[in-house]
Amino acid sequence: MREKNVTNRVIAYVNENIQSGNWKVGDKLPSEHEICNTLDVSRISVRSALQHFIALGVLRSVQGKGTFLINDDTSAFAPSLASIQEIIKTPQTLEDMRHLLEFRALIEPEICATIAPTADEELLTRLEGLLDEMKKNVKNSSAFVTADMEFHMAICRAQGNPITTAIMQDVSMNRIRNYIDLNHTVGSYGGIYYHSLILEALRRHDAKTARHLMKEHLIHTVGDIALDYEKIQ
Repeated sequence: MREKNVTNRVIAYVNENIQSGNWKVGDKLPSEHEICNTLDVSRISVRSALQHFIALGVLRSVQGKGTFLINDDTSAFAPSLASIQEIIKTPQTLEDMRHLLEFRALIEPEICATIAPTADEELLTRLEGLLDEMKKNVKNSSAFVTADMEFHMAICRAQGNPITTAIMQDVSMNRIRNYIDLNHTVGSYGGIYYHSLILEALRRHDAKTARHLMKEHLIHTVGDIALDYEKIQ
């Protein structure tokens, strides 16, 4: 959790500099080393934070030249405190969200690992299209969550097990309202970041990495809702 908190601190630092106008579109960001020194954090945390912005198309990394700001829309990083208060009204609401994600974390990583060796171009193209839909709809929770859940369902269907598919249909597509509420509290950046990495792992047919990323994605989201609940206490 400490590493996650540090990464979130770097994300907040980058977002603040963009939103304040300190960094403008076209500007080159300070080097990773400079950010490390400014915040007294590790390079791993800085790289992880920057990758979130790169996945969203806010930053671009150019090998040998540095990282540049190409888009100053960081709304995906900033769910409002009001929306958190509206959605997470009680500890039970938090627990319901947590239980749903923890259940998925028991199943989906193994599905990812199972399909990775045989992931074909049809599946990869489908996942890439859904990821693009997520990126285009960071300000539209309903459309974003629908694409997000369909991304997960496409992976489940690729396994070819009708029982698993039916169960995941219930905990995913049939509970869209729960996930829209979740999106309102934690924002969109985590989903886009992890889905980008999961897609690349599947493209490389890397079962071990695909399993790890899917589990990390779901467990980190559990941590995010806990942190957001703390904000309103």
